[in-house]
Amino acid sequence: MKIKFIIPLLSFLVLSCSTKDSDEDIVDPKNRLTINNVSPSRVKIGDTITISGNRLDLIKEMMFFNENQTHINDQAFDASKSYFITHTEEEITLVMPWFYHENVTIDFMNLDNTTWDLEVYGMMPIFHEFESIQQIKLIDENVAYLRNANNVYKSVDGFHNWDLIFDNGIVTDFFFLDENNGWVATVDGSFSHIYYTEDAGDSFELISTYTYTVSNSQIRKMQFTSKNKGYFVTTGNNQMYSIENNEITHINERFPNLGLDELFSIGIFDFNFINDDLFYLIPNDLSDPLVRVSNETTTLNYFEFGAYTPPQFFGNTGFYLTHQDMYKSVDNGLTWEKMNTFENYPQSFNFMNNQHGFVYIEEAGAPPYIFQSFDGGTTWEKYYTFTRYATSNHLGKYHDLSETNGLFGMGRSLFKLIE
Repeated sequence: MKIKFIIPLLSFLVLSCSTKDSDEDIVDPKNRLTINNVSPSRVKIGDTITISGNRLDLIKEMMFFNENQTHINDQAFDASKSYFITHTEEEITLVMPWFYHENVTIDFMNLDNTTWDLEVYGMMPIFHEFESIQQIKLIDENVAYLRNANNVYKSVDGFHNWDLIFDNGIVTDFFFLDENNGWVATVDGSFSHIYYTEDAGDSFELISTYTYTVSNSQIRKMQFTSKNKGYFVTTGNNQMYSIENNEITHINERFPNLGLDELFSIGIFDFNFINDDLFYLIPNDLSDPLVRVSNETTTLNYFEFGAYTPPQFFGNTGFYLTHQDMYKSVDNGLTWEKMNTFENYPQSFNFMNNQHGFVYIEEAGAPPYIFQSFDGGTTWEKYYTFTRYATSNHLGKYHDLSETNGLFGMGRSLFKLIE
């Protein structure tokens, strides 16, 4: 009886398998299109991406996109076979395309519901064009402010989307102490107006107006050390002023014991306040020294050439760029040592910390480029060339860096730096 039962059961199994094979036409795993890996997972634009798997010769195209940025997806990159470097059954290599977001998803068009995520770092374009970028201020890795000709914009999503927050007049400068507290300077004939926001740009209040006695004057730069105290320098007469509790006074009245009457008569081009008791002044005449003021004690540092931008400090360590030379101080600016002389003429510089810095350079007949240093300015190497841009008048001098990322303005375009 047992034998009679087993035989019909085996017959049933054989018939069932035969029917299934014929209906679904099972594919040998060796012939099935599969994606095993995409490397590296963190990539720069222009790097080579390697895709490994099986029967990759069946892939004809793939799409690079960001699922949360619809305006970027209008520019999604369609990588057809013509973009592949190599294309075999087991491996595809291609160059990471020009993309506008650090979070990238690859959609393999031949495979339903098969995607792979990559992270872009290094220098990356932002999909947003401005009329003319004039100023950038980073608050943190997500929040930044930007001046575009006569308007001020804000981004809160890592610099991809920008909202207009100020468009009341001709903006000449702005400064944000933090995300919430900021000031915007405008010019109207012989008057400069200073507006203040305490709610991250949701609203602005006119707090002070300065009347010029010299024509074609405006606030060139301002900096606040607290909510109630700040400083600004003007064009035209190149004079510097203090603003405290919305009252404006000349810097000589604010610091009457500096003995800098002759310097102030020449004028101040730029400045940097570390705090109210320590600041640096850049004279309008490039042959004049860098002026350090600490607790109303003045120190003059003379260099072979002058500078247009004040030193940048991280604790006691500071950096200062004059003409082609980079200087470094380790005693809070009392003394300076030349660290490097560049072959060409840098337009601007910025450091992320006391070791990692960048210098922006333009030279005739070539696209602008950036050098970087990882050893506090001792050695420099070329980091990035803006190959899509012809040289122009200081296209990239508007930039700002945080500890982890940065923004570079290139005329109308914006680039994000991710470490």
